[in-house]
Amino acid sequence: MEGNGAESAPKKLTLCSCSQHALPSYQNIPPPLPESISSNYLPTQKEAHETHELIEREEQILGQYREEMSRVRRLLEVLQAETKVLEERLSIRRAAVSTIRKIPVEVLDEIFGIVCHPENTPHGWQKQSLYIARQTITHPTALAISHTSSHWRRIMIARPHLWASIFVNIRGLQKDIRPLLSVYLQNSSGAPLDLRIVETTPKRRITIGNSTITPFNATRDLGKHGIEAFQLLFGHLSRCGRLEMNVRWEVLMPDVVGTPDPTIAFPDLHTFTTSEEEWRAPWFCEALQEAPGLRSLDMHILVLPNGAHILPYQRLTTLSLGYIEGVNLVLQILASCERLETLDLQEVVPEPDEVVMAHSLPLPALRKLKLNLSDSDLSALSGLFASLEMPLLQELSFSSMDASDPATISLSLSSFMKMLGHSPALRQLTLDIDNTRLPRDSMVELLQLLPELEQFYLTIFGDMDQDGAIVRLISGLTYTPRLSPPIGSKLTQLKLQEVFSSADVGIVEVFLNMVESRSRSRLEAVDSSSVTSLCEATLSLTFDDDSPERFFDPYADPVVEERLEMLQQDGVMCDVACGF
Repeated sequence: MEGNGAESAPKKLTLCSCSQHALPSYQNIPPPLPESISSNYLPTQKEAHETHELIEREEQILGQYREEMSRVRRLLEVLQAETKVLEERLSIRRAAVSTIRKIPVEVLDEIFGIVCHPENTPHGWQKQSLYIARQTITHPTALAISHTSSHWRRIMIARPHLWASIFVNIRGLQKDIRPLLSVYLQNSSGAPLDLRIVETTPKRRITIGNSTITPFNATRDLGKHGIEAFQLLFGHLSRCGRLEMNVRWEVLMPDVVGTPDPTIAFPDLHTFTTSEEEWRAPWFCEALQEAPGLRSLDMHILVLPNGAHILPYQRLTTLSLGYIEGVNLVLQILASCERLETLDLQEVVPEPDEVVMAHSLPLPALRKLKLNLSDSDLSALSGLFASLEMPLLQELSFSSMDASDPATISLSLSSFMKMLGHSPALRQLTLDIDNTRLPRDSMVELLQLLPELEQFYLTIFGDMDQDGAIVRLISGLTYTPRLSPPIGSKLTQLKLQEVFSSADVGIVEVFLNMVESRSRSRLEAVDSSSVTSLCEATLSLTFDDDSPERFFDPYADPVVEERLEMLQQDGVMCDVACGF
């Protein structure tokens, strides 16, 4: 029944080559025969006795194996514990001679500044040292660095500006964030705060009929943790250098602020931003008016409940308004903005039948102007255009809608060009003119007024370009040797877009000829130093879905793509796009 093996010296199981401890091996015992299970053979009494003896021997060996496994496990646990202690000792010794300890504090300061504030947003706000919204807490880099070592902690504590940029959404907070906020507010002591307090909630609707607006309820809308967080932050508002308050004005009510007679001052405030449409907290508005260092103001509506305006305009260098009604009001405000460098009027709505008397209005420091005339006749701004004098203006972006009367257009363009004539330093011009029919030579005459212009972006409606102003512009930009320099001789970037285009395929040829005439190799070939080579040029045409017969594929002619590739090799990024 059991296999027979030749007699030999008993084998031992050695755990490793360096171990003196050996165990008996089961290989000294003959293995069981497989057929003893697969057949119906019944062992004899002698065979059964021998089998019981073998079972007893193997069970003894198995018990020894298990005892040895327990011993090895205990040994492994001891080794693991000792290894951990030894690793900690080695970590300390290696840190003592680490190269990073030789890095000067000034270099660490620069590195920590980059990782705590890795980038700037388009609005100039640094990425927050601390970001808190609902269940999300991110960017606690300063806190993590301060927990790395006592040396790094001393460096971080000595740099309060690395803790001073905080974003908090006070709506929907799921836990008490005051302990974490307190750490940042305490460690930023001595540095002006960059504080953003927002309340992300659906905009209240202006409704008609039986609809009602649910009144603000602090407990419901902010919750216990939101109110507590705002009260903590409110106590530090006077430290702000930059403050964004995108919250409803009711948040400033005494029961939310936590004091029956709230007062505040902004001795260090230089930038204030809000998108709220109402501010019915006079004490807060008065504090803004009296802020001695306020230079940048970004609001949705300028007029306050009592009819006053936030002052002092004469100290502002940046002004951005989301909505302003009345061109005369714009002129009145700008008359006080002698130091203004950046102006953004996102929606100017002239008053009904408003009469604007043009007069000289110099803005000697203005360098960037963005102006949007919404849903009104272009002529409504003619008085504003004729008044402004901006000798240092470098960037101008203007968008307008609705002007169909040729007489009004002529008047508006005349005043607009008068304004450009007072802006000889203009480098970048963006025009987005909807539903306005442009005279044939209007854009040519406009560029003739701007000899220093380097970037020009134009968007017009094709249905209103029946006189071919855009084709005339492209022709005027084309350089012909031995003739006078073309208009826009210093242009490096050009983008022309025609919406609901009425152009035909011939415009592509005219455009490519113009770009090639101003490419680097062509200008070098004719030794022209009076014209700057183009770096980027784009022609974009979109067609009306209701007039598919107007559409054409500019790449139907394979030569077009070849010419674009040659221009790219010549250093000009040129593109022609057509679509619906």
